[in-house]
Amino acid sequence: MNISIKSKYASPPAILNHTSRSAVVFSQNGDLFNELVLLDEIIKIMNTKRINKEVGEDININNLNLNDNQKKCIINIIKYFVFEGSGCKKSISPANSILEIYNIHNINEWKFILCNSDELKNNYINSIYNKLILSIRSKGMPKKISDYCKPWLYNNKNGSLHIRIKK
Repeated sequence: MNISIKSKYASPPAILNHTSRSAVVFSQNGDLFNELVLLDEIIKIMNTKRINKEVGEDININNLNLNDNQKKCIINIIKYFVFEGSGCKKSISPANSILEIYNIHNINEWKFILCNSDELKNNYINSIYNKLILSIRSKGMPKKISDYCKPWLYNNKNGSLHIRIKK
């Protein structure tokens, strides 16, 4: 088994960790390039809600009122980052299961979830979807911000997407 570990013992587990639009995965030949138009729309919604002070930095996915295509985009992105790879590249050993750890000191509070088919992966993603917290942060931004990064910018510096699972 190739396991993706999600510890819920400390901070909420990250799915996508501070990844800018300039990451390889979002480049023209990247695995998630086809999701970029919809992801740009989602991030625009997030940034607009922040500008209007409707939300803070951390935004629950349900506060975005996404349409079906935008939801599918988020699901595809979550599926990629949980099971297939990172912002830099595909994993050499993609995950086919999840280990959720609720109490690191008690193995009885660990939950193994088999995800060795698309259906099981989708079931897992659907089980966490309403708990997703998205934010745009400055961490992970390239030193020189190119025009390619600008669609995600908030306050001219924050432009890295971060997604985690709320406890």
